[in-house]
Amino acid sequence: MAKKKVEEFTIEEKLQNALIPEKDQPYKIPQNWCWVRLTVGFAKSLDNMRKPINAKERENRVGDVPYYGATGQIGWIDDYLTNEHLVLLGEDGAPFLDWNKNKSYIIEGKAWVNNHAHILKSFYGKNGNIYLNYYLNIFDYFGYVNGSTRLKLTHKNMDRIPVPLPPLAEQERIANKLDNYISKLDEAKEKLEKVVDTYNYRKNLILHRAFTGQLTKNWRKENPNIELNEDIKNKAITKDSMLPDEYLYEIPENWRWVRLGEINIRVIDGDRGKNYPKKKKEFFSEGYCIFLNAKNVTKDGFNFDNLEYITKEKDELLRSGRLNRGDIVMTTRGTIGNIALYDNSIIYDKLRINSGMVIFRSEFEIAKKYIIYLWQSMLIKNQINILTTGTAQPQLPIKDLKKIHFPLPPLEEQKEIVKILDSILSKEKQVKEIAEKEIERVEDLKKNLLTRAFGGLLGTNDPNEENSIELLKSVL
Repeated sequence: MAKKKVEEFTIEEKLQNALIPEKDQPYKIPQNWCWVRLTVGFAKSLDNMRKPINAKERENRVGDVPYYGATGQIGWIDDYLTNEHLVLLGEDGAPFLDWNKNKSYIIEGKAWVNNHAHILKSFYGKNGNIYLNYYLNIFDYFGYVNGSTRLKLTHKNMDRIPVPLPPLAEQERIANKLDNYISKLDEAKEKLEKVVDTYNYRKNLILHRAFTGQLTKNWRKENPNIELNEDIKNKAITKDSMLPDEYLYEIPENWRWVRLGEINIRVIDGDRGKNYPKKKKEFFSEGYCIFLNAKNVTKDGFNFDNLEYITKEKDELLRSGRLNRGDIVMTTRGTIGNIALYDNSIIYDKLRINSGMVIFRSEFEIAKKYIIYLWQSMLIKNQINILTTGTAQPQLPIKDLKKIHFPLPPLEEQKEIVKILDSILSKEKQVKEIAEKEIERVEDLKKNLLTRAFGGLLGTNDPNEENSIELLKSVL
């Protein structure tokens, strides 16, 4: 029997194809709304108007027409395939399961779309597109996308996405209200994100002021006679043996530039001998001694999640790498330069390091947190970048680590610098954490607003308006 053409279906058959049966409807909506299938009852698919062009060919066809992909514009081209107000929904490569990220977006005017985005045009005009775009960005795509490394929304699965269809006037009211509120929420979020994004910049600036002596300028005026001990003065390095000038700067007269390997700070590597634990069977989830690896030392200090232990017998066979209170641990392989202080705030008694870290053990009086803060500064980070070797597995050999230069003030001033940095950076961190929480709150407000909008709970719906089924009939 020949298959019917679309125009041969009765209006009742077309409605049955477009409407979502009550048992399959995601949630309750106002009585004058109805649930429809995306590409039957709400929008037309224009996927036949998309065409991929590889990067090499685009290089020879650069123009002033935007070239779009799964999540936005990815280039320019010299011709266009569409020239209207449309919704693009990712086909593959979009963050479908991340609520906080957009899966669809609106384009207007001349455009070229590749095959990584579906093209949709609402049956209900520009406001319908705006309404649909908001909805597609909060829709739960679980069960509609597939793939392990790269999720994909096939055309077949897109077709069956359920969309709540309000009357035309209500679509406009919802679109206008969402545009108004969402733009204000996005503006607030953007300002909060700027606070978070500039945290590292502010921290680097504060650290630079600390290690150029600017933070303690007034303190030095009040304490004019404090000097470094003669031993450190004698180990200070001359300008000729230092790194290039762009990495160094002027420091106060009673400070000195020193090299890590030439002052009384021992750099201790982990035991690499035959008794060094290497096999998985030599590690346990609990035991006598914690065997730290690089993941346990982060840019924020120690992280004691997912610890590995070794037995007492194995620990006693190792010759080096055991931590003493007051030791500083630094990562030297993989992520290089993370640093942590093993002080009395750490509850664990027996710790060792693996071969991807070293121990700094001071043999003279020095403010340990001064070193911790110093190693977070761009002065040290820049030197680490210069001295690091390898690409697949970057590492910083001890002989090169010992070449690192840094400014050393008298002990009393080191302590004053630490005191000031503790105060300023704790406040900066608090501001950043407050901003991060506020970003979460903004996202919750947005999610709640959108959820209410597509449930008919914004307070804009007029139950006396004509049922949206009549609107649906007019486009079928």
